[in-house]
Amino acid sequence: MTDATQPSVPVATVRALLVRQFPQWAHLPVTAGPSAGAGNALFRLGDDLVVRLPLHPGSAAAVALELTWLPRLAPRLPLAIPIPVAAGVPDETFPWPWAAFRWLPGTSVDTFQDIDHRDVAERLGQFVAALRNTDVTGAPASLRPHPLEGDDSEVRSDIRMLDAAGRSSISTCWEWATRPSTWCRRGHC
Repeated sequence: MTDATQPSVPVATVRALLVRQFPQWAHLPVTAGPSAGAGNALFRLGDDLVVRLPLHPGSAAAVALELTWLPRLAPRLPLAIPIPVAAGVPDETFPWPWAAFRWLPGTSVDTFQDIDHRDVAERLGQFVAALRNTDVTGAPASLRPHPLEGDDSEVRSDIRMLDAAGRSSISTCWEWATRPSTWCRRGHC
């Protein structure tokens, strides 16, 4: 979600970047993204791609890391993650590096009425376990100013609500996932 202090990026900016840097995609339809976060503006590009434009210098710094590390992590993880297909560069139209990724189709888990919460928790746990067990030798330190531990009050509140409804057993998984690990001690979170 965006707020009044966050810059907005018009579709015309994406179109101009494509014309200059990736003319092979300039004919594809560009639509404002399915969601907007605090770090990136998202735009669908045709049926198979998504363009992510960083909205501040911190998100811009992550682009190079994503271009390098997402392809390395993807084959080691049990769930699909965005795979970059193109790296855009700053120009007079847009001040920061940006990227295009393969579109991952799906919907938000909160749109389903009947969902197997145990299955969701197990898949998430498998993903976290695979990520934590991935060799990250040579990876740069995280761009996050602090680890997730201590920045999870909303997640903990959601877990308590699910526990109270008898639909969750993920408290232990969350504790394990946020516990400092070898990964964290090497400065990667």
